[in-house]
Order: sequence, then structure tokens, then C-alpha cells
Amino acid sequence: MVYGTQSLPHALRRALTAAGLAFVTAISGCAADDTMAASTTQASTAAPTPTVATPTPTPTESPSPTPVVTTETVTETEAIPFEKVRRDDDSMDLGKEAVTTKGVDGVKTLTYEVIFTDGVETSRRLVSEEVTTEPVDEVTSVG
Repeated sequence: MVYGTQSLPHALRRALTAAGLAFVTAISGCAADDTMAASTTQASTAAPTPTVATPTPTPTESPSPTPVVTTETVTETEAIPFEKVRRDDDSMDLGKEAVTTKGVDGVKTLTYEVIFTDGVETSRRLVSEEVTTEPVDEVTSVG
């Protein structure tokens, strides 16, 4: 009896191959006298070649057809470092020094117009810069 490859269970095809028996691998069609021309495969004694699976490529996210553009106003603060100043003081003993005014950093407020395209920042423009708190110089008196 001849079986088509598709109708043979996998385990039976392996057993036929191991036993060195032939089986039908493809049917090319019917002849005019209703006989079928078939190609057969003779099993070899070599081990079957393993099938190597090719990984399916992971689809990448495509950009939206129409980009979504949004604008936000962002405010940031920045420290302004204080200066260190030394002043001569005749009322102090010679060679002595003391901090008479402690230094304090100032604060600068920066306002930006930020443009986002599809949620990613694409542009940043400084709109205003204002000194919110002036720094206080650290004063050291020197005798």
C-alpha cells in the first residue's frame, strides 16, 4: 500500500525511513488512464538532517502617520553661587580674619517653551530668565 506523505503520521514516516522502505513524497497529478505518477523517496541509512527554525523578526513600532505635536511651558530654578570677598578692617588685630557675613546662594528662574513630537522632546527655547533671589556675598574681614 502506498501512502501520501501528508497522510502518514510523523512517527510512521520515521519508522519507514529507519527500516529503509520507500514512501511517496509527492504526487504530480493524474494521467489520462487514471493512474497517478508519484515520486518516491528511498530511505537512506544516514541520520535525518535536523530542521533549523528561522527566528521570526520582531516587528518594530512604526511612527504614527500624523505626528502629535504638543507645547508645554516648563519652569526650572538654578542656583547662583555667592562670591567670596575679603575686606581690610583696621579695627581688627593684624593677621586676624573672620567671616563677618555668611554667603548665601541666589536663585534664578528659567522659563522654557518645550515642544514634544509623539511624546519626545524635540525643541527647547528659553523664554525668560529672572533672578528670583540675589546671592549674598560672603565677606571676610582681614586685620
